[in-house]
Amino acid sequence: MTKAPRTAPQRPSAQWSEAARRPPDAVLVDIVMGGLNGLELCREIRMRPPLKHTAIIAVTQLSDAEYWRSRLAEAGAIGLVSKPMNANSIVEIERLLSRCDPA
Repeated sequence: MTKAPRTAPQRPSAQWSEAARRPPDAVLVDIVMGGLNGLELCREIRMRPPLKHTAIIAVTQLSDAEYWRSRLAEAGAIGLVSKPMNANSIVEIERLLSRCDPA
């Protein structure tokens, strides 16, 4: 990955415009969020052609991670990392990203 980390703009319409203009290499999505949940957001990302190659990693503190892992994979996520996050979580994220083909 060569791009610097970015945070999402606050307005949803601005987020999609920015993502289409400068597609991120990867995004982290929480399963539990206000508005869309992480699964819905994965599907939304995959429906947008400029984001076709963006790696999606979900994070959760939910106890039924295996249930979510399979559904997230179907929606286009490359993996799921449990919270609270720690140094091992970063290693897992690096491992997941290393399996991705660069766009």
